[in-house]
Amino acid sequence: MDRIKQAAQVSILRALGFTALAIGTFMIGFSFEPALCFGAGAALTGIAAAVLWWKGAQAPTRSYRKTEVWILLDRNLGLPPERAQEAVGGLLRELYFRYALMASGLAIGFWLISLAIRAALQN
Repeated sequence: MDRIKQAAQVSILRALGFTALAIGTFMIGFSFEPALCFGAGAALTGIAAAVLWWKGAQAPTRSYRKTEVWILLDRNLGLPPERAQEAVGGLLRELYFRYALMASGLAIGFWLISLAIRAALQN
């Protein structure tokens, strides 16, 4: 089970790394306007959180043979198919929801920073 968990985390964190790179690059593009920069970061991070939640909701019913976890484990989980579906689907669901919650917190943080900058600039 530890092999499956490690493969699932590698799969999800790799995708999140590329997502963070894209959002960070977008935010740097708006660095001339800090409030807009953090507002855009909040919106994009919120979208990423929504996608993670949606993927988590679908994870238990998506065939484990169509996941990156299956590929990372060389198409051999060492479990019967029913058990493999439960293990991979349940684990992916848990991880997607965990990272969706973290992304939501980050989006709220970006939004609060944007609001604070806007309030500071009005005075």
